[in-house]
Amino acid sequence: MHSMYYYRMSEFMLTDDNPDKDAMYYKCVEVFDKAMPKAIKHKVPYKDGYLPCLATELHPSNKTIIIHGGYDSFIEEFYIVAEWFAQSGYNVILFEGEGQGGTLRQGMRFNEKWENSVGAILDYFKLEKSALVGISWGGYFALRAAAFDKRITHVVCYDGLDVMFHLVDEPVRTLFKFMYKL
Repeated sequence: MHSMYYYRMSEFMLTDDNPDKDAMYYKCVEVFDKAMPKAIKHKVPYKDGYLPCLATELHPSNKTIIIHGGYDSFIEEFYIVAEWFAQSGYNVILFEGEGQGGTLRQGMRFNEKWENSVGAILDYFKLEKSALVGISWGGYFALRAAAFDKRITHVVCYDGLDVMFHLVDEPVRTLFKFMYKL
């Protein structure tokens, strides 16, 4: 997983016109697949392509949480958060909407109508209700999706810094928060 995050950050730092950007993305996904062979991947049909998804083992009796990121997110980077929710008894579905990760490589660009991507996920997994967690800029997308799709019963807007702080153990977490406030 550490290697996956290194490739992820390499891709993040490269400009869109750098040919290595796509190579870093594909290497990130490849290394993730090796590190997490039990992660269940789905390709949800969408427009002329698909929305990449990762899901925990889905149990009909469990409540479902759908998670997506913001502007430049990959589903692989949030898998640790998904595992935590799954261990707490939830079904978890991570997805990339238009303009993120795998969809961007299919030529899909951002679309303000995020409810279309969320609706495709809800339809594919036959969900009548779900919570939606938007991380970083995804928090804004999540609010819009919930406003237009009544199957979203709860919304969480999770700031990107909170995500990063959550992944760091104490006492380093407190130190980072202190340094951020300076």
